[in-house]
Amino acid sequence: MTLSSACLALLGVDFESSAEVQEGTLQFGTSVDRTLTAVVASLPDADKASYVRGMLDPYAFEVCTDDPALTYDGEPVDAQVTVGESDVTGADEADSVRLDATIDDSAVSVIGQVAQVDNNLILVVGWDPSTNERNSPLATQMFIDAIAGES
Repeated sequence: MTLSSACLALLGVDFESSAEVQEGTLQFGTSVDRTLTAVVASLPDADKASYVRGMLDPYAFEVCTDDPALTYDGEPVDAQVTVGESDVTGADEADSVRLDATIDDSAVSVIGQVAQVDNNLILVVGWDPSTNERNSPLATQMFIDAIAGES
C-alpha cells in the first residue's frame, strides 16, 4: 500500500528529517497491539514547534485531502480524507485527519491527531477501524496531559 507524501507526513512519516526536529528530542512508539503509533517531538522552543507544525498546515492537509494517492498492489484506491479540529483539550492547536477506503472488500480507516503543546508536537495515528475513533484522541489526550503536567 502506498500513500501520498503529504498524507504520510500527517501520519508522522519522515517527521524526523526536519532540521528543527533534529535540534530537539524525538520519540517514536507503537502500542503493544500495533493499533496505534505515536511520534512526540520536544523542540527547543514553541516558535520552532509552530514552524514545524506549520510545514504540515495547510500544505499537507490540503494536498492529502485533495489527492491522497492511495494505491494497493499498484492499483489506485478511492479514498476519502477528512480534516477537522480535534476534540482534545489543553493543546495550543490540534487537528484530526481521517482516511477511509475499501481495499479488497475490507474497510480501511486511519485516524491521525496532530497537536502542539508549547514546544512539543504530538502525532498519534490509530490504524484499527474498530478502535481508532476512540483510541487515537484518547492517546493524544494522554500525551497532552502528561506534557502539561511536566510544565
